[in-house]
Parts: sequence; structure tokens; C-alpha cells
Amino acid sequence: DLGVRYLLEGSVRRMGPRIRITSQLIDAVSGAHLWAEKFDGDVADIFDLQDEITRKIVGSIAPRIDLAEVERSRSLSSAQLSSYELSLRAKAQFYDAIRSGDSAGNERALETAQQALALDARNVHALWIVGLTRIEQHLYRWGEDPGGALERASESVEQLVHVDSSDANGHVLRAFVHMFRHEFDDAIADYRRALSLNPNSAMSLFLAAWGESLVGRVDEAREHVELGLRLSPREHDIWLGVAYLALTQASFTEHKFDEAREWGRLAIQMHSTAPIRRALVIASCAYLGDHEEAQKHVQRLNEFAPDFLPNLLNGNLEFFKAPEHNELLLQGLREAGFRDV
Repeated sequence: DLGVRYLLEGSVRRMGPRIRITSQLIDAVSGAHLWAEKFDGDVADIFDLQDEITRKIVGSIAPRIDLAEVERSRSLSSAQLSSYELSLRAKAQFYDAIRSGDSAGNERALETAQQALALDARNVHALWIVGLTRIEQHLYRWGEDPGGALERASESVEQLVHVDSSDANGHVLRAFVHMFRHEFDDAIADYRRALSLNPNSAMSLFLAAWGESLVGRVDEAREHVELGLRLSPREHDIWLGVAYLALTQASFTEHKFDEAREWGRLAIQMHSTAPIRRALVIASCAYLGDHEEAQKHVQRLNEFAPDFLPNLLNGNLEFFKAPEHNELLLQGLREAGFRDV
């Protein structure tokens, strides 16, 4: 009756000193259950239990609602879509494009997000997608001007932060841009700001861990991955892949190549068309003497980002803060059969 789209309901049962709390997220229109969880604890620790429930519910239902809204956008008629609904469709197109390594799909997502902005220039969801698609153009070396794409991404990000400085996603995205510009201290500061604004966002925790593992803060990266997985073990596969990538990078910089390969394989399972995790697995396999597996990843990488490895080798792309970590990756690629170009 109130037009609420999603409902969170729960119940409490007590037996002696023990207490059980159940909660579930429901689509109010269809009645479908989107998420459910139970929490057990002791009455003596009721405040700690309350904090745990708050963290887990906030961390879990946000991605479930996001996924539900993205799926809902696919069935909406193209006529008379609102700016918000167009931004949902752009997000769906972006996820599809990144999963399949489709540059044309990434461009469609960008165009849809720009349509949303034409209706509402302050739509933070659309600005987020515009920034993401342009960062992917830079990372995958898609389009005629992948270098300029990063600058255009920065413009969208700054607009997003200007529109809503309390939006954690804006600071996460700005940290992304800083990382690719090698402005590492600024990137970490933005990650810290994002986590202070939304400490229960598994996506922010995973992306912060990705950045931390690249600047050598491997212990912090592992702690943030562990916390994010506790808060939202069923997070979107794209962001789970980032968590495993952070662990891959951390292990790789410590010369734990067998461990890096295992985390890298998991990262690839979550998102098979992400280039850096393929490069890390290729280098790890080369150091381990497994050239057969390395070549399989080379072949797959060249199918969706053929310019990625050449741009790594010629210095157009660098990821790690420490020169020795970048050189470790390049040397691994050389041992896999690549040469500087």
C-alpha cells in the first residue's frame, strides 16, 4: 500500500540464555525471497550480537537489492524509462560486457548511462557507470584513445563526488583513477574515506584491498578481504573476483607463486575476462615452470584484450607501486616467452 519495493522482516526466539534472530529480504511485488539469514548468540552478549547483525544485514542486503534491481531493469519497456531505470539498464549492460570481455557492450552501457544523465545530470548511479566504462576502456585498451579514456573517467568521477560527497562509491571510483595515474597516496586516502562512509560495503572493502595489495599493504588487504567475505559471502561475482585478485597480488609480491596461481584461478572463475589476473597467473605459472597452463591463459587473454600484454611490456600500463613488483611481473611474462616491445 505504501509503494515499498523491498521488505526486511525478522523474528526473535529465546530459550534460556540463548537467542536466535532470523531475517529475510522479500520482493514486495512478487513475494520472492531474495535473502535470508539466522543469527545465534547469548543474551549476555546482546549488544555485540546486535552490532554483528547490523553489519551483516547492511553488508548483505545492499548487493541483493542491487542485483534484483538490475535484473528488473532488463524487463522494462524502453519507452518512457526514467533516469534511474536507464542507469539500472546501463549497469546490467556493463556487467554483461565485463563478464564477456565485450568492448561493444561496454560502449552500449556508456551510451545508456549518458541517456540517463541527459534526463538527470545529477544521477549518481549513471555517473558511476560512465566512470566505470571509461576506466575499462583504459584498462582493456579498448577504442581509439584508451589513454584519454582515463581523463574522461576522472571528469565523471569528480562530478559524482561533487553531486554527493557522502556517496562511498564515488570515492572508490576516484581511488581507481588515482591508482591508474600512480597517485597511490591519494588513492589510499579515497579508499579510507569510502570505508568511513560505508564500513559495511563488501564491494568497497574488496576494492580497497585491491589497491592496498598494489601498494604493498598486503596485511591490510588480506584483513579487508576477510571482513568483506564475512559480511557478504554471496556478493556479486564481479566484486568477489576483485577480492581474489587482491589476494593474488598480495601473494605474488611475496614471491608465493603457487599461492598466487591458486588465488588467480579463483579470481578468473569469478570474472574470466579480467586482464590483470590472467597476466599474474601467466607470470606465476612461468616461475613455477608450468608453461602449458601459462599459454592457455595467454590464448584466452588475447581473445578479449589483445593489446593488454604489449602495453604492459612497453610500460603504458603499470599496476604496482614498487618498481621491483612491476619488474617481477614483467620478468615472469618474459619467462613465459614474451619480449619487451
